Amino acid sequence: MEGKKKLFHSRTFKYGSNTALRTVIFTAILVFVVLIVQNHPWRVDLTESKEFTLTDQTQKILKSIKIPITIKAFYQEATRDRIKAQDLLDTYKYYCPNLKYEFIDPDRHPEIAKHYDVKTYGTVVVEGAGRKQTITLLNEENLTNALMKLIQTKKKVIYFVTGHGEASINDFDKNGYSMVRRELEKENYEVKTLDLLHTEKIPDDASVVIINGPKKALMKPEIETLRKYLDSGGKLIVMLDPFYDGGLKNFLKDYGIGIKNDIVIDKLSRVFGGSYLMPVITKYTRHKITENFNIATFFPESRSLTKVEKTKPGINVMLIALTSSGAWAETDTKTLKEKNTASFDPNQDQQGPVCLVMMSEVTPEKKTEKKDDTGNKNKKEDNKSDKKGQLVVFGDTDFANNTYFGLSGNGDFYLNVINYLAQEENLITIERPTKKGKPLILTSTQSRMVFLIPLVLVPLFVVLCGLAVFRVRRKQK
Repeated sequence: MEGKKKLFHSRTFKYGSNTALRTVIFTAILVFVVLIVQNHPWRVDLTESKEFTLTDQTQKILKSIKIPITIKAFYQEATRDRIKAQDLLDTYKYYCPNLKYEFIDPDRHPEIAKHYDVKTYGTVVVEGAGRKQTITLLNEENLTNALMKLIQTKKKVIYFVTGHGEASINDFDKNGYSMVRRELEKENYEVKTLDLLHTEKIPDDASVVIINGPKKALMKPEIETLRKYLDSGGKLIVMLDPFYDGGLKNFLKDYGIGIKNDIVIDKLSRVFGGSYLMPVITKYTRHKITENFNIATFFPESRSLTKVEKTKPGINVMLIALTSSGAWAETDTKTLKEKNTASFDPNQDQQGPVCLVMMSEVTPEKKTEKKDDTGNKNKKEDNKSDKKGQLVVFGDTDFANNTYFGLSGNGDFYLNVINYLAQEENLITIERPTKKGKPLILTSTQSRMVFLIPLVLVPLFVVLCGLAVFRVRRKQK
């Protein structure tokens, strides 16, 4: 017993027990801190420009999300882009607990990539509320817009004009447009038909009106209805096959777009196993519609589009998609039909690149001030909207039908056009704060010191210390 008492009262025991107690307390505190951090994460961005902080717009949207959101990011493993993507997704998850993400290597899991129609590395698929959005360039603006499109409840309406032999959105045959309707409904659009003969104006809820391949001419009242709609800021798509203009030739000319009685021939399509009457779009101009889009599209039996030289004020015409330089617009369609052969005639045919998709923007007339009888200015009067009207014309209808919609980039390109016109390509625009570079301005004295200290004085000091040590050791010997 006395030995045990001596042990408990010994200096070694007291020191050891004290150390053990401190270790236990420190471990308990450490575990407590870790639990707090895990359950209540806290981040701070110390950069002056808040480079690693989401904008207030994005933070508000993320905090408002109440539904589960799943993000699938298709990146190769151990790449710099994947690390950057993970940093951004971690930041989104910090503000939105309902958001989950996973990385999938499309090379290791091609079946998943095929299921989500992933064609390029860096594609991100955002799913929620039974819908999905796909983005090909991951940044804050694109990801936030994709989330907004998922959580918005109000559907935009796309109208397809009927009554002139157009391709039907309810037709499941090879020439029908049922696939277009299905994909638009997946994108959260409401798709309806529109008979222009039985309406005096385009419905107010119309986001985009589409005329796809009329075989019979539209009547003058119908064309005037379209004109009023476009001039007041409406969005219109016109798709015309060769030999059919739907009575819209002069209408399109008024907006700077010309159509010719020709058919585009492209021998490059033979390389892809197609017909020479199926030109390949290989050139896209710089535009929001074609941003980050570089996939070939095929336009079977299409006609050329040209830019009208003289247009009325407020009309801005842009080329969107063109063939290769090896294609041409064949005007001798009679010989082509009878003998199934064609050759380029420089005197009559148009040498490629040939434009197959063109866009015209209509700027509303400026508001005018009306004077009364006394010469005083009254209120500004103008019935037109401040929005720009936008008209996109395709020289083909078949490229988006049930047969060709899934071919290469045809469907994606067509949906890009509709999304752009419906103002769905970006619901919000996010401007990241720019990095502020503060120049360090030195006086002449400071500049000399910067030169002398590291390049002269420090090396000289080292040399002198070496000499001093050398002399001391020499004396000791």
